[in-house]
Amino acid sequence: MSDIKTTLLEEGRVAVVTINRPKKLNSLNWDNFADLKSAIEKLGKVGSEVRCIVLEGEGNHFTSGLDL
Repeated sequence: MSDIKTTLLEEGRVAVVTINRPKKLNSLNWDNFADLKSAIEKLGKVGSEVRCIVLEGEGNHFTSGLDL
């Protein structure tokens, strides 16, 4: 299951991509990087209605960095 969540707002013109690992302070591992890349590529494909992508972290922290 992916720790990256995507929500569309404003009739699909604004996308919110959320790092959803609040118990780990939204630290990023290699799987998260792959999921982020995949989500952003999907949202930014030619013909997409998305004009803005907002990246956020679930909970109190945006991200604590890399989860080594």
